[in-house]
Amino acid sequence: MTYDVEGIILEKKPFRENDRLFTLYTRERGKISVVGISTRKKESKLAGNLELFTKAYFTIAHGKAFDRIATVDPIVHRTVSESTWDSFIATTYGTNIMCSLVHWEEPSLELYTLLDAYVAALFEKTFADAVWYTDAFHARCLELLGHGAISLAGYHEQNHAKELRGRVDTMVRTLCDPLPPSAVFYTYLTNRK
Repeated sequence: MTYDVEGIILEKKPFRENDRLFTLYTRERGKISVVGISTRKKESKLAGNLELFTKAYFTIAHGKAFDRIATVDPIVHRTVSESTWDSFIATTYGTNIMCSLVHWEEPSLELYTLLDAYVAALFEKTFADAVWYTDAFHARCLELLGHGAISLAGYHEQNHAKELRGRVDTMVRTLCDPLPPSAVFYTYLTNRK
């Protein structure tokens, strides 16, 4: 038995000898975990379409322990290059925090649309813009998940960006314990710029 979903790849981890475990945020089912069978092998037909932040249509087959990816039809395939590395780090941090806050299999069309727009924007922005987008993304995620609203009015100006970052960072640190490893790289990059 299979089901079809549209989703964005948020995490991928080695699993067993030749497989990978993927976390997807999908329009239809919310956050789900699925296995890509043999996707660590060079000859895998699926592996090339299963990069972080790729948006795709997935056919998922039910399994005993884990559901598995049967087919992938990419909508937007994103790759990391030297010019997008800093934005990639910001995107990783932003989506790691979201993964920490979102419960499994609780779909939200608003959250999916926000995530899609956030990932698309970050691969087109400079790092300074990526920092603002990440803070705004976290603020909106927190609001959609019922943790309180942080008004973004006036924060688009550079001199108010640190105040927004401080307010969002305080809420994120309160809710996510421990912080994901990407937080270290993100903090380094924000202090370096």
